[in-house]
Amino acid sequence: MKMKYSNPILEYLLKDGENETLCLCASYSENVLKVACAMANGRGGNILLGVGDGSSIVGITEEKIKCAIANLSHQIVPTLPFTFNVLDEAGKKVLLVSVWMGSQKPYTALKDFYVQEGNVVRKANLNQVDALFEERAQMESSWERKPNRQTDISSLSKSVLERFRLKFVDAEKCTSAAGEEEICKLLNFIVDDSITNAGTVVLHERPSEVLPQMRIRISLFGDSAGAELINVRLFEENIVQTVDKITTYVTGFYPPQINITNNQRIQIESLSKVALREGLLNAIVHRKYDTYDSFVAINLYSDRVEIINSGSLPQGITVADLNSTHKSILRNPDIANAFFTLGYIEMAGSGTQRIINECEHINGEMPFWKNEDGYVTLTFPAVYHRQSAAKTKDWMSVASKLNVEDAVSQSLAIILEYLSMNKSVKLDKLAEITGKSYPTVKRYTQMLKTANLIYYEGNNRTGGWNMK
Repeated sequence: MKMKYSNPILEYLLKDGENETLCLCASYSENVLKVACAMANGRGGNILLGVGDGSSIVGITEEKIKCAIANLSHQIVPTLPFTFNVLDEAGKKVLLVSVWMGSQKPYTALKDFYVQEGNVVRKANLNQVDALFEERAQMESSWERKPNRQTDISSLSKSVLERFRLKFVDAEKCTSAAGEEEICKLLNFIVDDSITNAGTVVLHERPSEVLPQMRIRISLFGDSAGAELINVRLFEENIVQTVDKITTYVTGFYPPQINITNNQRIQIESLSKVALREGLLNAIVHRKYDTYDSFVAINLYSDRVEIINSGSLPQGITVADLNSTHKSILRNPDIANAFFTLGYIEMAGSGTQRIINECEHINGEMPFWKNEDGYVTLTFPAVYHRQSAAKTKDWMSVASKLNVEDAVSQSLAIILEYLSMNKSVKLDKLAEITGKSYPTVKRYTQMLKTANLIYYEGNNRTGGWNMK
């Protein structure tokens, strides 16, 4: 008989035993280490501690949670790529440990190699150990691991490095005094004393200057029958900053809907930020970067959003697999591990299912994937904008008339474009979409106000900036 759980994550993980990568364990620390090691040597997976026979919730104490996390952090070599989450079910705690596919195989626990065969974990035999070392050698020769001689420590984003440092400190993988080079080594982004291509993609301040295929193009099409192209914007920052900015930028074209229920105004997302970000992450993590003609593009239509990735699905994965939880076959494990470290990827192998669940919750419309003609396309249907060429201005030409530097004009154009679609916007949101500091954006808004292009309405606490 299928059990019911109040916690949605447990309900999702334990439903009908569909999740192949799930391993249910007792809280005995030696077992947890072996299982986590085996998952890192395989395709990753999820471990639940505090779940007994028949998927019954038995709970786990705070002391055992701390012990398990400490052991996973320090007793697996090399450093285990994992995140954890403490779940509550009817007053009992359950520890969810998500282990990502290791990018530095083979991993050892208790000085032995372990592998997972179905739901069974055992010591690796000699052939399996040889296969793990061969997989490591293949990874070392991949595009990700090749040194990028045009990138050095000084060209990396200080703010993104700081985000990783804080995560590693929380996980007790380094001290608060860890330097930038140590952080790069923890991310496996240094080879032969040089920053790798993966490190360039994730950390470089302006990676498109080194790797032009890094640019992500967003095209806005009008709401007329011809669906004419009315605006194009390129995002050129590292992919950590780009994911945040694109999510904010795209959802700005599809504002929330207001429903009135029992005389109460309820705001409902038109396009789920969670689903959009998850779809973008999938494209970024699984795309091919090794040729200059590879790309990720997003098309914004009046009735749908498309995320297009050049290339094809990894061998062994079909479009049908994307509609359910599936084993994750990583094309770029170092890039994936970076997002896993930051918590963008919360649970191994569940990204596409989260996209589906989010869309069903918002409007009941199923997203769908196509893998054809050399492209993988994710489509979010039944989301609507009302932009047309008549309403859309060339904001760059407007900003350039203010006689400022090109870099400043670009930021001013971004602000104007965003305000043309959104009302009462606060400075922290403008700082987020431009990637500039709060004081800098404050100065920019004053420039636009002086030019009689925007105005501030309301008080300091509840008001915001608007287009004139």
